[in-house]
Amino acid sequence: MNDQIKMTKAELLVEVAALRERETALEGQVHRLEAIHAAIKGLNEVMDLEAVEPILKEYLKDHVSFDRFSVALVVDERHFEHLGTGEVVVAPGLIGDAGSATDWVIKNKRSLIRQDILVDTRFRVSERTRATGIRSDILLPLISRNEVIGTLSLASNKVGVYSEKDQLLLEPLADQVAVIADRARLYRDLRAAYRDLKLIYDRVSDLIVLFKVEKDGTCRYASVNQACLQAVDLPENEIIGKRVEDVLPLATAQFVGGKHREAIQKGTQIHYEGHADLPGGYVRFHTTITPILDKDGVCTFLLGVIHNLAEREQAEQEIIRLERLHALEEMARGVAHNFNNILVGVLGYAQLIEMQSRDAQAVENAKQIVESALRAKDLVQRLNLSVGRGGDSPPQQVNGLEQLVREAIEATSPRWKDEAEARGIVIEMDAVLQDVPAIRADRMGLHHVLVHLISNAVDALPEGGRITVATRPNLEYVELDVADNGVGMTEETQKRIYDPFFTTKQDVGSGLGLSMAYRTIMEWGGQIELESAPGKGSRFKVLLPVWNPSMGEESSGESVGDLSALGRVMVVDDEWTIRQVLVKALRGYPMDTYTNGKRAVEKFRTGVYAVALIDLGIPGLPGDEVARQIKAADPEVVTVLITGWEIMEGDPRLEPFDHHVQKPFGLAEIQRLVARAMEKSKV
Repeated sequence: MNDQIKMTKAELLVEVAALRERETALEGQVHRLEAIHAAIKGLNEVMDLEAVEPILKEYLKDHVSFDRFSVALVVDERHFEHLGTGEVVVAPGLIGDAGSATDWVIKNKRSLIRQDILVDTRFRVSERTRATGIRSDILLPLISRNEVIGTLSLASNKVGVYSEKDQLLLEPLADQVAVIADRARLYRDLRAAYRDLKLIYDRVSDLIVLFKVEKDGTCRYASVNQACLQAVDLPENEIIGKRVEDVLPLATAQFVGGKHREAIQKGTQIHYEGHADLPGGYVRFHTTITPILDKDGVCTFLLGVIHNLAEREQAEQEIIRLERLHALEEMARGVAHNFNNILVGVLGYAQLIEMQSRDAQAVENAKQIVESALRAKDLVQRLNLSVGRGGDSPPQQVNGLEQLVREAIEATSPRWKDEAEARGIVIEMDAVLQDVPAIRADRMGLHHVLVHLISNAVDALPEGGRITVATRPNLEYVELDVADNGVGMTEETQKRIYDPFFTTKQDVGSGLGLSMAYRTIMEWGGQIELESAPGKGSRFKVLLPVWNPSMGEESSGESVGDLSALGRVMVVDDEWTIRQVLVKALRGYPMDTYTNGKRAVEKFRTGVYAVALIDLGIPGLPGDEVARQIKAADPEVVTVLITGWEIMEGDPRLEPFDHHVQKPFGLAEIQRLVARAMEKSKV
């Protein structure tokens, strides 16, 4: 009996000890659950990823042993981001397949305990991990929306530290951390996207306004961009939440309010134009109002985009100004050329009288004619310089065609973007720009050519469409294309497209844009081609010569060489008066005269001519090409350009000439040039 009592007492003591042990375990578990609860509560208040790891470490340090603690999020298939340090680590392979313990956890979506990582041969251990000195660890996947977004890992420098007890404690926490980290990452991405959007929003030149529509139809400012703040000259806190009539002048507010009510009633986008005298200045505007409807079709917000029409008007005025300038330029150049040719007859015959007459009074009268003719020549030159281009830059090396194209696209954006959007149409602009070598052109002139070509493409898209500007190498040229998918042109229009003053526009332009572009490109030694058909768009293909260093070398105009003893003079000019003046002035020299450039080249013979006096604008073949071909046949012939056009120093048309004489010329100058050439031909 006593033995039974003793055994029962012993059993009771064992039971009590077991109960106390369970009580202690439960207390520890409660403490751990309290720690987890506190950690989760703290994490629920976190919106920044950077705060996740410090909070976890603080709550777990008294419940789980660790020397290293890490929360790592998957950035992409090859990169991890460690939240504690912000370091981004590159995986040696695709995450999940690279063979590490972390890869196993991510691939299997299961926790893993390693009692000794140096003995455990299941997984690859990097030198980076070995260098940390850790021996055991526990890794848990962070799973959110059924995807592994990262890992939670605790590691110790001792062997065998972690058990299933730690796993049971940490797994619920890992689940919560995954949700919170995913939320924080989304919040971070959202903030970054908002910053980028706000940056764009505030840099847009258009005024952008978001109105909140209340139940009674009142519209209050919910958001405005910087352009709007500048226009009304008010800080943001004095606009947000206010009604339109609290911010804008009464008349403008009433007009705008009526448009708001119209948009709310219709439930569809509306467009209107108006004007307002705002603190930031007088504004003419085109506005697009877009109602934003909820799921029940009720308008809750209005989005307003207000475009300042001043930019469009400035762009149109600039085009008109350029075309008027080119019209005056064409007129001035034509007048100067023709008048200079006429003056050759006046000045030339007057000089002949001076040279040949023995009548003192006649000689004196001839001098007065010469002086008057020279004053007329000076007047024509000043007219050409003041109205025409006069100071055109000669073709030179132009690098960075791609950037020049982008600048022209930006310069024309008020037409193809802002004006088009104001009319409710969309014009897409594509730039397909390949790397190309330097070209032979003038930077400002090429900018004007591009502006005209793009503007013409815009005019061809009354209902919207696409413009493509492309660059590509093309043998010894660089090809520059401006294409549109617009209305296209008839064959009749294509025949006249480069004619001065020809235009299909009704309200803007003088018709000199393409004429100017054609002449400019040809002067650079380039080509321009047009492909078009009604309803199928148009494509202007511009070929610009690749720059060659030899293009920049200027002729010295001094070395004439050993000329033929025959010493004939060739005159190539289509003006009868000029040919007659030269024949009389150079009497005594054997001479041949031609009115056609092609005919002159055909008749030219090596060793026959000592000097060739050539006009620039002649039938058959341009004067510079005549000089180039006869120089190629006989490098010793002296070529002299005699022209009424204003040709600036450095112009490529001067390259094949040894001398340049401007009409109207002095006969003495011509006689000295020919005499010098003849003397050298005898050496």
